[in-house]
Amino acid sequence: MAEDPRIQAASQPVLYHPDLHKRNIFVSKEDPEIVTAIIDWQSCSIEPAFWYADEVPDFAQPVPDPECADKMEPKSELCPWMSPSFGPMRFAYSTWNFGAVALCEELIQTALHWDELGLAGSCPFLVPNETEIAEHRADYEKFQFVQRLKHSISQALECGTDGWVHADDWETTKSTYREAYKAMVQAILEEEDVDDDEPVKSEADIRELWPF
Repeated sequence: MAEDPRIQAASQPVLYHPDLHKRNIFVSKEDPEIVTAIIDWQSCSIEPAFWYADEVPDFAQPVPDPECADKMEPKSELCPWMSPSFGPMRFAYSTWNFGAVALCEELIQTALHWDELGLAGSCPFLVPNETEIAEHRADYEKFQFVQRLKHSISQALECGTDGWVHADDWETTKSTYREAYKAMVQAILEEEDVDDDEPVKSEADIRELWPF
């Protein structure tokens, strides 16, 4: 797969700053469009161009357009095709952060779509049996839930997905955080018909999967 021309075309080495967010960028007081300094270079590295392609810094997040809420962004239309092609490389180096279940899902999807992706030879990864697939699906549902929850909470708290909060905002953020947790618990407890496939069915499930 790594030798596929499409992967090679997106693998040109690029110097990356993996922690490029607003609190690491300084701008001029007179003109905020002028960057005066960028700090925290200690983790910078030279990586394949696609390595951080799915990570968007907080200062570059798109502003929601109410008039286009029911429409898909043009770049989003490529996501279903891009995922099985680049997914294994995205999660192979980040299992310390996402866990093994995400990588396993990408390997399964790659094996299932091997021919559709036009990859040479046969896939070296064997698709698990039905029992193993069922267990994996349950784990992957939890993984997806945690990622969605983490993204939603970090947006509501205006903090990074690592949970970092400025000291001046700590008390306000802590209060908002607790309210978000209470609202989630209440919503689950008030739900009458919970699907068996849902990853969260009780307060105990929320405590287990709560990301922060």
